[in-house]
Amino acid sequence: ERVRIYAPRVEGSINLVGARIDDIELKDHRATVDQDSGPVQLFSPQGTQGQHFAQFGWVGEGASLPDGQTVWQSDGGTLTAGTPVTLTHDNGEGQQFRIALSIDENYMITAEQTVANTGEGPIVARPFATVTRTDAMASLDTWLAHSGPMGVFGDSADYGPDYDDLAEEGTVNPEGGTTRWIGFSDIYWLSALVPQNGSNPDGAFRALDDTTFRADVIYQPATVGAGRQVTRT
Repeated sequence: ERVRIYAPRVEGSINLVGARIDDIELKDHRATVDQDSGPVQLFSPQGTQGQHFAQFGWVGEGASLPDGQTVWQSDGGTLTAGTPVTLTHDNGEGQQFRIALSIDENYMITAEQTVANTGEGPIVARPFATVTRTDAMASLDTWLAHSGPMGVFGDSADYGPDYDDLAEEGTVNPEGGTTRWIGFSDIYWLSALVPQNGSNPDGAFRALDDTTFRADVIYQPATVGAGRQVTRT
């Protein structure tokens, strides 16, 4: 139920249950200064001590949509810098969902989400992407370097709230304009979602509980007529 990731600077795997990228190691960086230390584990599956992962999906009306328990099909066994992988799901009601994944020679993963409607009537679909993580393994937030929720909205960067603020408020919708990117920083690492240019998505930070937090991007609703498809990247 996993697709391997093997790129020049990262390796790991994709969970086909829920279409989650939840296993990423940084090949170039050890977790500690010890010579025999293992690599930095940036992404880890839900339920683990350092849970931290990206997920892709849809919300909408008029169709059965894949969810966190959907088992996706893959057209390849390994995602490499030269070999993209496409995940597919057919809901059996006339809609096909695809997530085409590619990775560059560094750290950037591109996810192209497509819903194709071969049914008789239109559906409404909103693609979304999320990054979920725990603060249990987070770096200490200092005045020299921010650790926590952050992003660029409109023309300015937003370095707040911190995890405690987010746990208290529940949901924070950043002000400032269009979401350019949104995610979580540590002192050395950043996990972020970069939405498609010109798409004007909604972005938000959410507390799922007192120690688990999510950054999300959700695109505007798209009506997908019979015989049509919509893609967001």
